[in-house]
Amino acid sequence: MPVGFGYFRIAEVTYICELLKKTRPYFIPGLFRTFLRKGFFPVACALTLSGCFPAKYIPDGQYLLSEARIKTDTRQLNKSEMQTYIRQRPNKRILGFRFHLWLYNRSKPDKNNWINRGFRQIGEAPVVFDDYQANRSAEQLRLYLVNKGYFNAKVDHEVFYRKKEAFVTFNINSGVPYRIRSFHYMIEDTVLIPYIIRDTINSLVRPGMVYDVDALQNERLRIESYLKNRGFYNFSKDYIWYAADTSGVLRSVDLILNVGKYAEINSRGEVVQGSHPRYKVRNLMVYASGREKKMNDLAALKLAREDTAIYDGIRFVAPRLSPVKPRTIASAIFIQPGQFYNQASVTRTYQRLSSLKVFRFTDIQFEEEKAPAPFALERELNGQIHLYPQEMQSYALEAEGTNSSGNIGMAGNFYYEHKNLFRGAEQFNLRVKSAVETYPRQFASGFRNTIEFGVESGIRIPRFLLPLRTAQFVRRYSPSTTLSFAYNYQRRPDYTRTIANATFGYTWQGNAFNTFIVNPVELNAVKIFSIDPAFLQSIKGKPYLENSYQDHFVLVSGLSFVFNNQNLRKKEDFVYFKTNLESAGNLLATYFSLSGEKGQPISSDTSRRYYQIFGTQFSQFVRGEFDFRYNHLLNPTDWVVYRLYAGVGFPYGNSPTMPFEKKFFAGGANSIRAWQVRTLGPGTYNDTISRYPNSLGDIKLEANVEYRFKLFWKLEGAFFADAGNIWAIRSNDERPGAVFKLNRFLSDVAVGTGMGFRFDFSFFIFRIDMGMKTRNPSLPRGERWTFLNHIPEKKDFALSIAIGYPF
Repeated sequence: MPVGFGYFRIAEVTYICELLKKTRPYFIPGLFRTFLRKGFFPVACALTLSGCFPAKYIPDGQYLLSEARIKTDTRQLNKSEMQTYIRQRPNKRILGFRFHLWLYNRSKPDKNNWINRGFRQIGEAPVVFDDYQANRSAEQLRLYLVNKGYFNAKVDHEVFYRKKEAFVTFNINSGVPYRIRSFHYMIEDTVLIPYIIRDTINSLVRPGMVYDVDALQNERLRIESYLKNRGFYNFSKDYIWYAADTSGVLRSVDLILNVGKYAEINSRGEVVQGSHPRYKVRNLMVYASGREKKMNDLAALKLAREDTAIYDGIRFVAPRLSPVKPRTIASAIFIQPGQFYNQASVTRTYQRLSSLKVFRFTDIQFEEEKAPAPFALERELNGQIHLYPQEMQSYALEAEGTNSSGNIGMAGNFYYEHKNLFRGAEQFNLRVKSAVETYPRQFASGFRNTIEFGVESGIRIPRFLLPLRTAQFVRRYSPSTTLSFAYNYQRRPDYTRTIANATFGYTWQGNAFNTFIVNPVELNAVKIFSIDPAFLQSIKGKPYLENSYQDHFVLVSGLSFVFNNQNLRKKEDFVYFKTNLESAGNLLATYFSLSGEKGQPISSDTSRRYYQIFGTQFSQFVRGEFDFRYNHLLNPTDWVVYRLYAGVGFPYGNSPTMPFEKKFFAGGANSIRAWQVRTLGPGTYNDTISRYPNSLGDIKLEANVEYRFKLFWKLEGAFFADAGNIWAIRSNDERPGAVFKLNRFLSDVAVGTGMGFRFDFSFFIFRIDMGMKTRNPSLPRGERWTFLNHIPEKKDFALSIAIGYPF
């Protein structure tokens, strides 16, 4: 049996460990052989199992509920869904170990000091088996099966006792499900008949399907939503009910969907019935200053009469007091005066106004105009949108200490943000960063400081500047324009460089799940100077490395597509997918080629020439990325997240190599966490000379899996495994083992495993991960599985501290 279930006594475990210790363990690899030889394994077993007697505080005659499983005679039922109907659930396990129960059992019942109180509060009390609750669970499961069409289902339970633990099995004999033989509509209101019948093609209920109460309820909600989106403001699912007849053919149901008439109270207080009215939006008023609620009704009415402006048919009250221009607000409103009420437009208005990030709260209300006559088929609504602005400006100062591969440093950051720079919800941000770290010289004795200073600024405008500026396009696709600028000065031990960047791009929503990003222009200018002579000498005669440390200019155009079907209102499985394609230098190369420009000779290959712009060689390449993530929900608090990543860049024409800012790297907090950033690869290459990590490549492949689970309070835990590497794409790379080879790349893959902790503070997540090198491709063949050949040492571990999840 697995160790985590605690079926063995300590004496039994000790006997097994001693037996293993005395056996000549030729079949056991290095690490385990060392543990046995040195006597560590029995100690580890005893320590592991010392907390695995979860029933030690269970009174005599009672049992700890250790397992509650469901056994069915059909695969058509969802066991995960049925588990929610079991009223007693065993204590939570983390990889088979009842951690929370273990913590609870660490407390001493006869003591009430803060340590014991903490154990009891953080931990989980043992779940004592209750046969009454088991009977109730069996009945709940039977009712669930009836709702799923298994009218003759039978459920019983049996209990297996072992020592102080109880193992419960719920046996389900489902029988043959009832199916819907016929499905008809009985609509009392003739006004609704054409609407409902016209939409039957989208019905969730069809003849031949298994009878399912959930499907019937969802059909009620679907019809309600459908009618509300077509002007029937007061319609609700309560007007819909079903009539089912099972007296016909065996195991079949004849189903009728009934839709009742509209009910309202007349002037005499009597409930009368008639046709459902359809509503139009007569007026829509926007209060955007957030001050109206502080006024009395008379003052607000006076303000509404004397200070208003109309934009796109929407009346803005006190527009001069609004922090945001009416045009910007109107572009985020889908409710149109003069049009029939549409619930989907109200929902989209909430979402779009929230996406502007200038309002902390939005309240949309409707009031019915007095009906012109009893049961008038067309009526009117007056709508009001109250917007409450938030603080538009914020700033922050940060100071931090750094320790990168043993190099000590410190950094300071200044952040400034304005959410409404020109009163059009333009989000402006500014970041100023300075840092200093002490690094050893690579090719000389002593130490030097690495100094970095950078300025980044950007602005996001919630519309397209060019070429489309129509209000309808803004409402439909939620476009935005982004402009960003950055300048970075870096003085490193072996060279000094400056990097300037400017980006102009567009973003828009295809639908609720799809996002498109187009960057027509991205400029990068890199200037390298003051190269250390010793470092320059070390790469001399190596054209691939020499070209990586030259001035260059990059003019890039890129396209990205993002798919994300995460439902923020409901915890469920979701997929994130992003692909990115970039191309650089083609227009410039075409221009110089057509102009007859000869270009400058390449120092390492005088037969080849390159073109310059502004006195600097420009880069020419194509680059693509693929990032896929699948988030699988195990239970309300635990997730398993899978990730696949691939990236490749290919230089050609005017570029013998990829510019280093467009190359790929591995390692670090969001990659293979057993390696520090830029210390892995490329391939099997092991840089034994350089002390400053700067491993880059043209190809990157990576796969990750992470199990995330709730511990207590705001603390979460995680176990993870990362695999991958980077490679060079050109065969002229001078680094041994760096070039990608299809027939051997699997042997170049690095593997890291580890665990981590996350503090979830809602608005941000603080993360600590400890990774261990499990397979190191830079080691000789036969020694790459590190844990099989030696006890892990300090160099085999890497600590990552970051904000947010790794993926």
